[in-house]
Amino acid sequence: MTGWRLGWVVVPEVLVADLEKLAQNLFICPSSIAQEAALVAFDPESIATMEAQKAEFAIRRDYLVPALKELGFEIPLMPAGAFYVYAGLPNNAPDAEQFCDQLLENHFVAVTPGTDFGFHNADRFIRISYARDLSQLKEAVCRIRKMLG
Repeated sequence: MTGWRLGWVVVPEVLVADLEKLAQNLFICPSSIAQEAALVAFDPESIATMEAQKAEFAIRRDYLVPALKELGFEIPLMPAGAFYVYAGLPNNAPDAEQFCDQLLENHFVAVTPGTDFGFHNADRFIRISYARDLSQLKEAVCRIRKMLG
């Protein structure tokens, strides 16, 4: 439950005491509404909804990754837990900041430069969300193709 300061972590037994000390300094107690919401998240109806969303994200990912590869993007790791693709730019593309600016200004597609997420070769990577519906992703790929010429 991102942002709600509620969750769990699995660590080796030797790290539990140190992690508890760290947690004590990060928060006192999750809000009661976050705790109630967490309980609802484990209801069968909630789990079914989340599984349906997960399946939809897989369909979108399974379209987007090959489509980007076809355009010359390098995808070093298949997304498995979020709804983003971290993609290496094709060789003929400008650096990530310029690419993102041009794509937004000229083709109305918003993606994020890798420089927002780290340093190692980050100027040659972008992050693309596939939280939009499949038809919008297909349109975005068409526009990216057009930009790459």
